[in-house]
Amino acid sequence: MYSTDKLLRLEIDGPGVGPASLDPVAALEVGRAYFRLLRQVAEEQGLELGLVGLDIEDKCAAFVVTPDNFKTARQTVGRAHRIVTGEDAASVGLGAAAEEFRAAVRALPSAQTVAVLIGQDRFAVTREAATKPFTRRSITRLRVMVVTVGAGRQPFARLSSKSEPKPFNVTVKDLPRVQALARHLGNLVDADVALERDSENAVIKGELLEFTPVDSKRGLEGLEAWRKWFALTAPEWLELDDVDAALGRDDDEPRADG
Repeated sequence: MYSTDKLLRLEIDGPGVGPASLDPVAALEVGRAYFRLLRQVAEEQGLELGLVGLDIEDKCAAFVVTPDNFKTARQTVGRAHRIVTGEDAASVGLGAAAEEFRAAVRALPSAQTVAVLIGQDRFAVTREAATKPFTRRSITRLRVMVVTVGAGRQPFARLSSKSEPKPFNVTVKDLPRVQALARHLGNLVDADVALERDSENAVIKGELLEFTPVDSKRGLEGLEAWRKWFALTAPEWLELDDVDAALGRDDDEPRADG
């Protein structure tokens, strides 16, 4: 059973490993590369992640920091781990940050291992990425309902389309664009989106390029069509009191109210 506290630990372990025996340059490079990767992952997801304080634990050797939001930190650590292992596809920038971290781990002696511990979760770090998963990129126009928008460091929107099995997130180029989109919360828009899909055709990530509001008459028709579609294909949603919670929206995510 691992620690249940609210700390984040980057641990270096191995025979005889302790703060006094580590190569300081190599160890600090591992820490720098990892915490930089975490910040980039959070930023891409439109999340605010602050890491404060630094302690070196004399248990093996572990860099210990305190996240300002534990739920966000755990989500970000999980996503970062999937990128490092190659389980998740990543943008060019995140891919480079993940490889920089793996390179720092490879620079340690081969007998030394690295793991990340947060709460009860432990993520062993591999020195090499697994084979990258199949991804397909495309730019397409979809009629979507605007579920929610967020105006953090990286503005984003959560959209729902009848052509997709579940809602998906897209980044938005700038704050004025996400503020304009916020005026259409709960309504239909025609959106030009760049999407990246996995081998099962599920949306991994995307970017909103442009959008056009559906005019009021067509919007009412579209809303009625959505209601009928949900009633037929997902009647359980009609009974929900909190749709945001069912969609897995983080209560700590900033939202633009329009």
